Amino acid sequence: MRCKKGPLGAKGDYLVRDAMKVIGVPGHFAKPICALFFVNLADRMEGGTGHTIRVCQHEGVPVIYQDEWSAWKI
Repeated sequence: MRCKKGPLGAKGDYLVRDAMKVIGVPGHFAKPICALFFVNLADRMEGGTGHTIRVCQHEGVPVIYQDEWSAWKI
């Protein structure tokens, strides 16, 4: 029978998944050269996105928010 974690367990899974995206997994995917985020500009560090931003900062991955990347001409 499959174990049901509930809402907090699911949030934990997302936090781990996002941290792995920042850290990289050898043989699967490399550490990113930068990270683009769409955030609440009044509180960039809220919630799970804030956690991922802190992981980026800890790992030295540059963080770019929508107020900068939305103006890029590509």
